[in-house]
Amino acid sequence: MLCVEKPTLDFLQQLEARLLPRLQTYGDVLRSAAGKSYDSYASFQPFNESTRALFPLFDEIKKYLKPGDIILDTWCRTGFSGALLAGLFPEQQVISMWEGNLGVLGYEGYAYWLSKENRLSNWDIIFADPSRGLPFKDKSFAFIHALDSLHRYTLQPFLSDCLRTVSDSGTIIFPHIHLSNSQPDPFFERGGLQLHGESYKAYFAKVLQKDHRIAYVMSEKALFNLEQPTALIDQANTSHYNGLVAIFNQSPAEIVVKPWSNALIENERPIRQSLVQVDKTNGTISINNERAFELLRRHPCYAERLEQVLPHQLTSLQIKIWTWAETGATWQDIADRLKMDLDQLKSEADALYKSELLITLPIGEQMGQLQAFYADRFIMPRLNDQCFAHLWSRLENHYRDREVLRSDDGSVFYFGDVKDVVCAMARLFQSLGLSKGQYVLMQSQCHAEAVLAVWAVWLCGAVIAPVDPLMPRGDVEQLIDRLQPTLFLDDMRDESGVPAMRCLPLLTDTSSFFIGDRLSEWIGNGSEAFPDDELNEIGAENKAAAVIFTSGSTGKPKAVVLSHGALFRGSLALTSTYGIQKSDVLCCPGGLHTMSGLRNTCLLPFLSGATLATVDSAQFSHPTTAAAACRQHGISVLSVVPAFLNLVAAVRSPLAFGPLRQILCTGNVLRLEIQKAAETKLGVPVYSYYGLTETGGVCLAIKPEMERTCDADIGVPVNAHLRLVDDDGDVIDDPKTIGHLEIYSNQLMLEYFDDTEASAKKFHDGWLRTGDLARIENGHCILIGRTDDMFKTRHGVAVYPAVIEEVLCAHEDVSEAAVIGEMTLTGPRLHAWIITKSLQTEDWLTRFKPWLSARLNIHFCPDEFHLVESLPRVANGKIAKVALRKELMEIEE
Repeated sequence: MLCVEKPTLDFLQQLEARLLPRLQTYGDVLRSAAGKSYDSYASFQPFNESTRALFPLFDEIKKYLKPGDIILDTWCRTGFSGALLAGLFPEQQVISMWEGNLGVLGYEGYAYWLSKENRLSNWDIIFADPSRGLPFKDKSFAFIHALDSLHRYTLQPFLSDCLRTVSDSGTIIFPHIHLSNSQPDPFFERGGLQLHGESYKAYFAKVLQKDHRIAYVMSEKALFNLEQPTALIDQANTSHYNGLVAIFNQSPAEIVVKPWSNALIENERPIRQSLVQVDKTNGTISINNERAFELLRRHPCYAERLEQVLPHQLTSLQIKIWTWAETGATWQDIADRLKMDLDQLKSEADALYKSELLITLPIGEQMGQLQAFYADRFIMPRLNDQCFAHLWSRLENHYRDREVLRSDDGSVFYFGDVKDVVCAMARLFQSLGLSKGQYVLMQSQCHAEAVLAVWAVWLCGAVIAPVDPLMPRGDVEQLIDRLQPTLFLDDMRDESGVPAMRCLPLLTDTSSFFIGDRLSEWIGNGSEAFPDDELNEIGAENKAAAVIFTSGSTGKPKAVVLSHGALFRGSLALTSTYGIQKSDVLCCPGGLHTMSGLRNTCLLPFLSGATLATVDSAQFSHPTTAAAACRQHGISVLSVVPAFLNLVAAVRSPLAFGPLRQILCTGNVLRLEIQKAAETKLGVPVYSYYGLTETGGVCLAIKPEMERTCDADIGVPVNAHLRLVDDDGDVIDDPKTIGHLEIYSNQLMLEYFDDTEASAKKFHDGWLRTGDLARIENGHCILIGRTDDMFKTRHGVAVYPAVIEEVLCAHEDVSEAAVIGEMTLTGPRLHAWIITKSLQTEDWLTRFKPWLSARLNIHFCPDEFHLVESLPRVANGKIAKVALRKELMEIEE
């Protein structure tokens, strides 16, 4: 025990209770502050020259440390310095001091982020103000690290306290002292004690004249820029204005300073540079002047370093490393995800370090998470925690006595109800043979029982495979043969016509039963919970969570296998981009068999603590009933497809959607005219985002601060990088050139189920081929159309149907259009299907064609027009162009 006075355990417990509020409240404050400005110095500390000036001395410090020695860290403002020392010196015990309940952490912050259970085991933290004396016995420490302390605290008695508490052979390092050798140019006020290096040298010589130790004054800039090992040279006359004082137990000839080597530590996460911005449309990293300007003005030597190495063009592999570094992955995690050895990553990691973009330091998992929070102002769970099991274990923290789920029939499920029902259902599923990694096929509308069943399946560690409720039974039976599921869940109708979920065990002789019949007996009965050790086993981040069948809008549906991590990070991207809050009530009336329907309904609410409202999709077949549903259930965030907004735009009477505050739209390109009309009618913003099932959903989005420029504008990358490649697969440098859109992110599909060949074809060097054509305009991705839709006219001109459709819909009488090409015996022909806002005749076409010819190149004008009242659609609202092609074939026959 090092304290002069030993406090009692009772005193410490009373002090903790008085000083620390409920840590969950503190966590809520952090989440509500996501994305807001923070202390830039906290995020910058791992890269700061004052931190890195110490690195060349580590080998010398280690020489005089024995196992069990104690190290003092006098100024642990952000937690970083103590974590770094504990990681660098694992055989020693580190004690960090902070001044009290102030600064970026304070009592609550340290308790929340760096509790005894979370921080490195050889690291302790005390709250005491060094300016009031160091509360330790004489000769307690083998090494004292006093960053930012010598100019901050009164030189005496602080220096005397350091000399008193260090052992006879101990080392003292004072990183970052303010020298008066020169002044910053341009000048800025530094504050604190400022002495010339020679004055420090003389002062320390006097203080240490009866001591066997020697003090050396060194240039902070020279240590930071060190490139080769060299004998220590006293630099008291440095021309720089910041320095480092080291008190060693040997002569200068024996001390060698060495440049830092950025090793790949397999269990450590790379720390990302916080002063940069990444253009995720071309992989360029540059200085973020808005964030970095003031800091770099006060750190000109670091600014000079950044100007030398930035901008930096990321290679494909560096993009992948950066992408996984954003998840909080360790180097071993990154190697595993990229299916590479650590040695294969080293050259690219070195390049990123030399460009000041990544640094690897042994600070421990929790400090790494805190450092990422400093940089992003966002709580990113540990990689292994990015799964449903982790969310389930934290569910009470989000909801406690709040509603988790509002059912269409008026039922309300609070946390306790959800816990009872889902745990009981999961235990029942397990008794029917369901275990980790097995499949459950579900054919159901989106209602409360279905959602609870999905959560129960995930709680078993099993994989949910939802299918379209309208899928013919023969097709469902084929899927059962293909997936070999353990259970089949489907909707039947009770006597009142309300959907009721039936469970049919497929691998046992158990008879089918209705889940709803057991709900009342489960609620309030305290069903057997899932302990943490069981939760840790059931759903790993990189294991399959769902099989989703693609819409089939352009061909045969594929079975996309998505991991828990992909669903988690897609939900996180939407939550952070659109500010989903605990106070929100979220509704996604689309089916659970779609990407957005499953993720936005079953996972997204858990990320923010929002309440989920399950509403019969039939109520969203007309805006009037949809408005009533929003008012009834208090819906504030609505996730829809463009077809619904088409209906809203067509309504002439006022619509009152109650507390609705924003609409998220996906599934197809949203026409700008429809978006603006819907926003005007509803009085709330409409945000569209783009993603494929294979990309884990959202990968590009229109963010709240952005304006869409045209119908084809699908926004900017969100938690993803994009690139455009030509027909040979080479990256296109000119952003205005149309190319094949490829996506890389940490939420891509694992594979197509049982289709190795199709899975391999979908990827190009790890990038997912979207099958879309696009170009870049002012940082936004402009969607041109599907690769499969593009064809060439008899004149060899490339035709993109989406471009023609946009022009067709610009006519005041046209509400929607679809264009496809067909190859005939006489050559290629373009067909256009048009839905008009009012009933039109062939005479209208006669007037319409000249209008169109004035706006389209003659090669792009359709050869045939079909005036129709509706267009065939797949489940997510997309136009079923396969059906249109089939229609053409039938016409020709």
